[in-house]
Amino acid sequence: MGKKVVLDESVVIGKLKSGARQRDIADEFGVSRQWVSQFAKRNGLGQPKAGRPSRYEHEKIVLMLKGGMSYDDVAVKIGAQSGTAVRAAVGYWKRKAN
Repeated sequence: MGKKVVLDESVVIGKLKSGARQRDIADEFGVSRQWVSQFAKRNGLGQPKAGRPSRYEHEKIVLMLKGGMSYDDVAVKIGAQSGTAVRAAVGYWKRKAN
């Protein structure tokens, strides 16, 4: 851990919202990456691993699918890699839900 910067949580939230990488934030403020990840989750700004849609996005995806959109259409709309990736994510969050 480098020199301690007084941690202003609103600054961290701003950086997360602007899309800064959690790793860069951790290095800048001299905190652990795990802390940044936990903090992001608590504030609803968590980033899923490896391009998986977040829990929040998952809820939107389910609504779109129920509305009759195909997996490919949903992928285009949310900017996912493919319809298959969307399907995998839906299955992942379905398993995590219980």
